[in-house]
Amino acid sequence: YKSLKEESNKIGIEVAKMIEKDVKSATNFEEKLYKATAAAITGNIIDYGTAMHSVDLRELTKIYKDVLRRGFAINDMPKLMEHLQRASLILYIGDNAGETAFDKILITTLVESGAEVYYVVREGPISNDATIEDAKAVGMDEVAKIISIGSRNLGVDFRVASKEFLNIYRSADMVIAKGQSNYETLTHFIDELEKPIFLLLRVKCPPIAEHIGLTVGDNVVMLI
Repeated sequence: YKSLKEESNKIGIEVAKMIEKDVKSATNFEEKLYKATAAAITGNIIDYGTAMHSVDLRELTKIYKDVLRRGFAINDMPKLMEHLQRASLILYIGDNAGETAFDKILITTLVESGAEVYYVVREGPISNDATIEDAKAVGMDEVAKIISIGSRNLGVDFRVASKEFLNIYRSADMVIAKGQSNYETLTHFIDELEKPIFLLLRVKCPPIAEHIGLTVGDNVVMLI
């Protein structure tokens, strides 16, 4: 996946710059947060590890406009805004390389609210998931502190996560997690979470669609 990740980072940066202009055109913070969240979900399209899902990086701007038009099939944005108003520390669990450029748009908006953000990536290469190298490639370290989850596992497995991740998780006021693998693992550990976690994703395969009660192509902002 190395060459795909490099291409995703490069094109992701270019497209994110164009989308960020639209996000900054918002007339108030609530609208800005909505558009930034739509941008982050747009980035979740960049996934080369999901069966029956294809990626055309040239379509990302079009997809962003489609996300804004269609909105969120599960829309917990009011709750996200409510928790954000009280949050001083946010743990943001990333997903794929290239997607990180779109996460940066949302994280920049979160930081504007006064929160400190930690951005979580994989310890090493697995599928096209983001590593520290990928996050730095899009300048994530300009707006957040980048940390590793401590393993190469897909999603979040608290049993093998690093002490650094677990300590920050416990200290965080809220968590934002991107993508299907984080959805799968965090809902598996749902009885152990004990804090507000917002899942942001694009539904990309039938099993997830069936589990969540939606259809492939739906956009999700869900508090669990």
